[in-house]
Amino acid sequence: MEKKKYAIDFKKTIVDLYNNGASVTELKSEYGLSTATIYNWVKLYTKGKDTGKTKADVLALQKRLAQLESENDTLKKALTIFAKK
Repeated sequence: MEKKKYAIDFKKTIVDLYNNGASVTELKSEYGLSTATIYNWVKLYTKGKDTGKTKADVLALQKRLAQLESENDTLKKALTIFAKK
C-alpha cells in the first residue's frame, strides 16, 4: 500500500476542524483519512499548554540544534588542525 503525503496546511486544517468540534468519524469519512492518522496529526500539531509550541515545532528545533552542534564540532576540528600549522 502506497503511503500518501499530505501538505502541512492540510494537516493543520484537519486539526483545526477537530479542535473546533468536528468528530473523528466525520473527518474520517469526509476526507478519507484513518482514525490513527487524525489522532497523530492532532498530537503533532496541537500547541502544548506549557510551552505554547506544537510537537512538530519542538521536533524541528531539535533537528536544527543537532545540525548546529554537528557544524560546531566540525569547525572545532578545523580550528585545531589550522592552529597546529
